[in-house]
Amino acid sequence: TIFLLLKISFILLWGLVILSLLTCDTNSYRFISFDNSEIKIGEKCVLGDTSSPTPNCVFSGSYTSYLIRILIILYSITTIWVIYFFQGMQEYMISYIFYKCFDKKKSLVQFLCLIPKAFLNFTLYNCGSIIFGSFLIVILTVIIIFFEIGIHIFGINQNPKLLNLTGFIRKALISIQKFIKGLNRRAYMYVAITGENFCSSMRGIILIFASHPMTTAIIELYNKLILIMGIIV
Repeated sequence: TIFLLLKISFILLWGLVILSLLTCDTNSYRFISFDNSEIKIGEKCVLGDTSSPTPNCVFSGSYTSYLIRILIILYSITTIWVIYFFQGMQEYMISYIFYKCFDKKKSLVQFLCLIPKAFLNFTLYNCGSIIFGSFLIVILTVIIIFFEIGIHIFGINQNPKLLNLTGFIRKALISIQKFIKGLNRRAYMYVAITGENFCSSMRGIILIFASHPMTTAIIELYNKLILIMGIIV
Protein backbone atom coordinates (compact mmCIF):
# COMPACT_ATOMS: atom_id res chain seq x y z
CA THR A 1 0.00 0.00 0.00
CA ILE A 2 2.83 2.40 0.84
CA PHE A 3 4.54 1.80 -2.50
CA LEU A 4 1.25 2.25 -4.35
CA LEU A 5 0.59 5.58 -2.60
CA LEU A 6 4.10 6.79 -3.44
CA LYS A 7 3.57 5.92 -7.11
CA ILE A 8 0.21 7.69 -7.21
CA SER A 9 1.50 10.82 -5.42
CA PHE A 10 4.46 11.15 -7.80
CA ILE A 11 2.26 10.69 -10.87
CA LEU A 12 -0.24 13.25 -9.55
CA LEU A 13 2.55 15.75 -8.90
CA TRP A 14 3.82 15.46 -12.46
CA GLY A 15 0.24 15.60 -13.74
CA LEU A 16 -0.39 18.90 -11.95
CA VAL A 17 2.68 20.41 -13.61
CA ILE A 18 1.52 19.30 -17.06
CA LEU A 19 -2.05 20.51 -16.47
CA SER A 20 -0.83 23.91 -15.31
CA LEU A 21 1.11 24.27 -18.55
CA LEU A 22 -1.68 23.00 -20.79
CA THR A 23 -4.27 25.34 -19.28
CA CYS A 24 -2.12 28.46 -19.59
CA ASP A 25 -2.24 30.93 -22.46
CA THR A 26 0.72 29.89 -24.58
CA ASN A 27 0.79 33.25 -26.34
CA SER A 28 1.34 35.24 -23.17
CA TYR A 29 2.47 32.86 -20.43
CA ARG A 30 6.13 33.24 -19.45
CA PHE A 31 8.28 31.30 -17.05
CA ILE A 32 10.86 34.03 -16.53
CA SER A 33 10.72 37.75 -17.29
CA PHE A 34 13.22 40.53 -16.78
CA ASP A 35 12.02 43.86 -15.43
CA ASN A 36 14.66 46.53 -14.74
CA SER A 37 17.35 43.87 -14.39
CA GLU A 38 15.21 41.96 -11.88
CA ILE A 39 14.26 38.37 -12.61
CA LYS A 40 10.62 37.47 -11.95
CA ILE A 41 9.65 33.83 -12.23
CA GLY A 42 6.16 33.09 -13.53
CA GLU A 43 5.45 36.65 -14.65
CA LYS A 44 3.96 37.62 -18.01
CA CYS A 45 5.71 39.67 -20.64
CA VAL A 46 3.79 42.28 -22.60
CA LEU A 47 4.94 41.98 -26.20
CA GLY A 48 3.61 43.25 -29.46
CA ASP A 49 4.84 40.21 -31.34
CA THR A 50 4.98 36.92 -29.43
CA SER A 51 6.13 34.83 -32.37
CA SER A 52 9.79 35.29 -31.45
CA PRO A 53 11.55 35.72 -28.10
CA THR A 54 13.00 39.03 -27.01
CA PRO A 55 15.87 39.76 -24.62
CA ASN A 56 13.30 40.47 -21.91
CA CYS A 57 11.41 37.19 -22.12
CA VAL A 58 12.24 33.52 -21.96
CA PHE A 59 10.08 30.66 -23.33
CA SER A 60 7.78 33.01 -25.21
CA GLY A 61 5.22 32.08 -27.83
CA SER A 62 5.84 28.77 -29.54
CA TYR A 63 8.74 28.04 -27.23
CA THR A 64 6.25 27.36 -24.45
CA SER A 65 4.34 24.92 -26.70
CA TYR A 66 7.52 23.01 -27.48
CA LEU A 67 8.37 22.92 -23.79
CA ILE A 68 4.94 21.45 -23.03
CA ARG A 69 5.49 18.65 -25.54
CA ILE A 70 8.92 17.90 -24.10
CA LEU A 71 7.52 17.85 -20.57
CA ILE A 72 4.70 15.49 -21.59
CA ILE A 73 7.24 13.06 -23.08
CA LEU A 74 9.44 13.35 -20.00
CA TYR A 75 6.39 12.90 -17.78
CA SER A 76 5.43 9.69 -19.56
CA ILE A 77 8.94 8.23 -19.45
CA THR A 78 9.48 9.28 -15.83
CA THR A 79 6.15 7.79 -14.79
CA ILE A 80 7.10 4.44 -16.34
CA TRP A 81 10.50 4.58 -14.66
CA VAL A 82 9.00 5.43 -11.24
CA ILE A 83 6.60 2.47 -11.47
CA TYR A 84 9.43 0.04 -12.25
CA PHE A 85 11.68 1.66 -9.64
CA PHE A 86 9.15 1.19 -6.84
CA GLN A 87 8.51 -2.37 -8.00
CA GLY A 88 12.24 -3.05 -7.77
CA MET A 89 12.41 -1.35 -4.39
CA GLN A 90 9.53 -3.48 -3.14
CA GLU A 91 11.14 -6.70 -4.40
CA TYR A 92 14.46 -5.71 -2.82
CA MET A 93 12.96 -4.99 0.60
CA ILE A 94 10.86 -8.17 0.62
CA SER A 95 13.93 -10.22 -0.33
CA TYR A 96 16.03 -8.51 2.33
CA ILE A 97 13.45 -9.12 5.08
CA PHE A 98 12.91 -12.73 3.99
CA TYR A 99 16.68 -13.34 3.99
CA LYS A 100 17.03 -11.93 7.51
CA CYS A 101 14.07 -13.99 8.76
CA PHE A 102 14.91 -17.21 6.94
CA ASP A 103 15.53 -20.10 9.37
CA LYS A 104 15.53 -17.65 12.27
CA LYS A 105 12.79 -17.14 14.79
CA LYS A 106 11.69 -13.51 14.91
CA SER A 107 9.11 -11.88 17.11
CA LEU A 108 6.58 -9.46 15.65
CA VAL A 109 8.54 -6.48 16.99
CA GLN A 110 11.78 -7.77 15.48
CA PHE A 111 10.03 -8.36 12.16
CA LEU A 112 8.60 -4.83 12.11
CA CYS A 113 12.03 -3.40 12.92
CA LEU A 114 13.39 -5.07 9.80
CA ILE A 115 11.19 -2.90 7.55
CA PRO A 116 12.96 0.43 8.28
CA LYS A 117 16.29 -1.43 8.35
CA ALA A 118 15.62 -2.79 4.86
CA PHE A 119 14.67 0.68 3.62
CA LEU A 120 17.79 2.23 5.19
CA ASN A 121 20.02 -0.45 3.70
CA PHE A 122 18.39 0.12 0.31
CA THR A 123 18.84 3.90 0.51
CA LEU A 124 22.45 3.85 1.66
CA TYR A 125 23.91 0.98 -0.35
CA ASN A 126 21.75 -0.42 -3.13
CA CYS A 127 19.53 2.38 -4.46
CA GLY A 128 21.75 2.83 -7.53
CA SER A 129 21.42 -0.84 -8.46
CA ILE A 130 17.62 -0.61 -8.49
CA ILE A 131 17.75 2.64 -10.47
CA PHE A 132 19.97 1.03 -13.11
CA GLY A 133 17.85 -2.13 -13.29
CA SER A 134 14.58 -0.24 -13.65
CA PHE A 135 16.16 2.01 -16.29
CA LEU A 136 16.90 -1.04 -18.46
CA ILE A 137 13.21 -2.00 -18.39
CA VAL A 138 12.22 1.60 -19.21
CA ILE A 139 14.46 1.58 -22.30
CA LEU A 140 12.82 -1.60 -23.59
CA THR A 141 9.34 -0.27 -22.78
CA VAL A 142 10.00 3.01 -24.62
CA ILE A 143 11.33 1.06 -27.64
CA ILE A 144 8.13 -1.01 -27.72
CA ILE A 145 5.95 2.13 -27.41
CA PHE A 146 7.76 3.94 -30.24
CA PHE A 147 7.59 0.77 -32.34
CA GLU A 148 3.80 0.65 -31.94
CA ILE A 149 3.49 4.38 -32.64
CA GLY A 150 5.68 4.08 -35.75
CA ILE A 151 3.54 1.22 -37.07
CA HIS A 152 0.40 3.35 -36.84
CA ILE A 153 2.00 6.56 -38.14
CA PHE A 154 3.49 4.97 -41.26
CA GLY A 155 0.49 2.70 -41.85
CA ILE A 156 2.57 -0.47 -41.65
CA ASN A 157 -0.20 -2.28 -39.77
CA GLN A 158 -2.43 -1.84 -42.85
CA ASN A 159 0.06 -3.54 -45.16
CA PRO A 160 -0.72 -7.31 -45.33
CA LYS A 161 2.80 -8.11 -46.54
CA LEU A 162 4.38 -6.63 -43.41
CA LEU A 163 1.91 -7.92 -40.80
CA ASN A 164 3.85 -11.12 -40.16
CA LEU A 165 7.14 -9.23 -39.85
CA THR A 166 5.74 -6.61 -37.47
CA GLY A 167 4.01 -9.32 -35.44
CA PHE A 168 7.29 -11.23 -35.13
CA ILE A 169 9.19 -8.09 -34.06
CA ARG A 170 6.46 -7.21 -31.53
CA LYS A 171 6.54 -10.69 -29.97
CA ALA A 172 10.34 -10.66 -29.92
CA LEU A 173 10.46 -7.30 -28.14
CA ILE A 174 7.82 -8.34 -25.60
CA SER A 175 9.64 -11.64 -24.97
CA ILE A 176 12.93 -9.81 -24.42
CA GLN A 177 11.18 -7.41 -22.05
CA LYS A 178 9.68 -10.28 -20.01
CA PHE A 179 13.04 -12.06 -19.93
CA ILE A 180 14.85 -8.94 -18.67
CA LYS A 181 12.11 -8.38 -16.08
CA GLY A 182 12.61 -11.90 -14.77
CA LEU A 183 16.38 -11.44 -14.61
CA ASN A 184 15.93 -8.09 -12.88
CA ARG A 185 13.73 -9.58 -10.15
CA ARG A 186 16.30 -12.25 -9.41
CA ALA A 187 19.14 -9.73 -9.57
CA TYR A 188 17.32 -7.57 -6.99
CA MET A 189 17.11 -10.63 -4.71
CA TYR A 190 20.82 -11.29 -5.30
CA VAL A 191 21.63 -7.66 -4.46
CA ALA A 192 19.58 -7.83 -1.24
CA ILE A 193 21.32 -11.02 -0.10
CA THR A 194 24.93 -10.40 -1.16
CA GLY A 195 25.06 -6.60 -1.22
CA GLU A 196 26.81 -6.62 -4.61
CA ASN A 197 26.00 -4.12 -7.36
CA PHE A 198 23.44 -4.78 -10.08
CA CYS A 199 25.87 -5.81 -12.83
CA SER A 200 27.66 -8.33 -10.60
CA SER A 201 24.32 -9.69 -9.40
CA MET A 202 23.00 -10.03 -12.95
CA ARG A 203 26.18 -11.87 -13.94
CA GLY A 204 25.78 -14.21 -10.96
CA ILE A 205 22.16 -14.96 -11.87
CA ILE A 206 23.05 -15.71 -15.51
CA LEU A 207 25.85 -18.05 -14.39
CA ILE A 208 23.42 -19.89 -12.10
CA PHE A 209 20.90 -20.27 -14.94
CA ALA A 210 23.59 -21.47 -17.34
CA SER A 211 25.08 -23.95 -14.85
CA HIS A 212 21.81 -25.50 -13.68
CA PRO A 213 19.16 -25.00 -16.40
CA MET A 214 16.96 -27.98 -15.47
CA THR A 215 17.04 -27.26 -11.74
CA THR A 216 16.24 -23.60 -12.40
CA ALA A 217 13.30 -24.53 -14.65
CA ILE A 218 11.88 -26.90 -12.01
CA ILE A 219 12.20 -24.25 -9.28
CA GLU A 220 10.51 -21.66 -11.51
CA LEU A 221 7.64 -24.05 -12.24
CA TYR A 222 7.29 -24.84 -8.53
CA ASN A 223 7.21 -21.13 -7.64
CA LYS A 224 4.51 -20.46 -10.24
CA LEU A 225 2.37 -23.34 -8.92
CA ILE A 226 2.70 -22.04 -5.35
CA LEU A 227 1.75 -18.55 -6.56
CA ILE A 228 -1.32 -19.85 -8.41
CA MET A 229 -2.41 -21.89 -5.38
CA GLY A 230 -1.98 -18.84 -3.17
CA ILE A 231 -4.17 -16.76 -5.49
CA ILE A 232 -6.87 -19.46 -5.62
CA VAL A 233 -6.89 -19.99 -1.85
